[in-house]
Amino acid sequence: MMIKFLGSLLAIAACVEIATGCTHNGVTYQNGDEWKANENFIMRCITHENGWKTEVAACIVPNKGYKIPINGKLVQDGMKYTCEMTSEGSTRFNATPADFNFEKKTILSDLLFSSFISIISIK
Repeated sequence: MMIKFLGSLLAIAACVEIATGCTHNGVTYQNGDEWKANENFIMRCITHENGWKTEVAACIVPNKGYKIPINGKLVQDGMKYTCEMTSEGSTRFNATPADFNFEKKTILSDLLFSSFISIISIK
């Protein structure tokens, strides 16, 4: 009976140990620990009473090492970098030239598309 109790206690202790950290690629991280994943992201371990999860904490600019927090931006070396959490919960990392103007690009695209439609309509 005592051996059964000790076995049960050991099993419970093992489960508690598992719930106190995040395991990623065979490495166990504690609550709040961060690590680099896929060369482009900083991951963070978050533990709860009933388990754990990992989340993206920041994006990393390849070959530069600049760290951009979630929903943050950085203009550096003539480039604008953004790291954002989408409404679906995924992380999007973008890099565009710093002087790139989406509004002008859209207007030019609309103008070219309108001209193309006009040419087709004339024929």
